[in-house]
Amino acid sequence: MSLPDELARREHRLAIIAQAKAEIERWAAERYAIEQQEYEAKVAEREGKAEESGRKPRGKNPTPPSVGPSEKDQVNLTDPESRIMPKGKSFKQAYNAQAGVDADSMLIVAHRLTPHSND
Repeated sequence: MSLPDELARREHRLAIIAQAKAEIERWAAERYAIEQQEYEAKVAEREGKAEESGRKPRGKNPTPPSVGPSEKDQVNLTDPESRIMPKGKSFKQAYNAQAGVDADSMLIVAHRLTPHSND
């Protein structure tokens, strides 16, 4: 075991982890901005209906979005473009591949690769 190589490897892994954390926080900030706009629109619509009818609106008030990453936000350190997808009763890190094939000639006429589990 070479100590300088081991330390360099660990520092490299810590840099990759810090980069992944920054990416997750960026995603969370983008999601929060979108959810905040939707929340404000729902509140404004609800207040508009209350003023229009003169009564308190029925139902629950919309819940404000939470700040920061959720517990389910993830980044794959080895292949950041792939996603965790259901496979039977388990889950697998994978892509979703689709292919369109001509039945007579068995020629692939269209293909698509996506990180989304549903298509």
